[in-house]
Amino acid sequence: MNRISSHALINFVLDLSGAVTKENSFEKLIAAICATINCDAVALLLHEQGTLIPVAQRGISPDVMGRRFLIHQHPRLKVICGEHKAVRFTADCTLPDPYDGMICNHDTFTVHSCMGIPLYKDSQLLGVLTLDSVAPNQFDLLDNTTLDPVAALASGFLATCLTIKQLQSKSNQAQHILQAISEHTSDEHNSAEMIGTSNVIKSLKKSIRLAASSELTVLIEGESGVGKELVARALHQQSNRKSKPLVYVNCAAIARHLIESELFGHVKGAFTNADKDRQGKFLLADGG
Repeated sequence: MNRISSHALINFVLDLSGAVTKENSFEKLIAAICATINCDAVALLLHEQGTLIPVAQRGISPDVMGRRFLIHQHPRLKVICGEHKAVRFTADCTLPDPYDGMICNHDTFTVHSCMGIPLYKDSQLLGVLTLDSVAPNQFDLLDNTTLDPVAALASGFLATCLTIKQLQSKSNQAQHILQAISEHTSDEHNSAEMIGTSNVIKSLKKSIRLAASSELTVLIEGESGVGKELVARALHQQSNRKSKPLVYVNCAAIARHLIESELFGHVKGAFTNADKDRQGKFLLADGG
């Protein structure tokens, strides 16, 4: 049996410990695997509701990154996901390999050796590492006593990365919400007060109370400077929605090509400079 040396395991741990907070943490995991286990190709796929999604790879055609692998449609991936330890497929295995013909610089060869490492956190499948080699029996002699720690470390690393990314996403969303609420409930919007005792003002306040107590949609009209925003705030403050934000949107100040993103939000990568998910004003004002 071939053992992964203690020196290689130590380097593996060091590589992962320094990469857990990096933006390219998935690629760092792939690089650490390649440095520890001799192979021609390796891929990291995340598990989402029965589908494996490639997020990093080395030695495979870049086209693989655009693919989605339904587990039940790929027998080898199904076998890997059903285990909690590394799975090796013999060179004469008849189960189709999802990467056949996709190993870089080996287009005329089918994959001869294949190994999969399921990455679990407790009983939850987080993802899968797949390793391929054009050399027959490349992984057959790997000793489980040293391969198991690699799998455990990779699983822990992935779980930590996913947790950090989730927290960062929530933090970004929270910051955006607080910023939007702060912008649209600033002193500029709250400093004014509706004052006056004339019959017209009394009638207006009565209309505001009636409208605020209902779920009717209200359109406030009037010339510039007459206090439309003041009426809007009074409606909000007297309504059942006062505990939720009142979000102001100046549609005239939003570029035409950005109006959809501003109102409905967008996900990271939806367009140039969309470097993170962003919630739209409609979602921010939900319930308010």
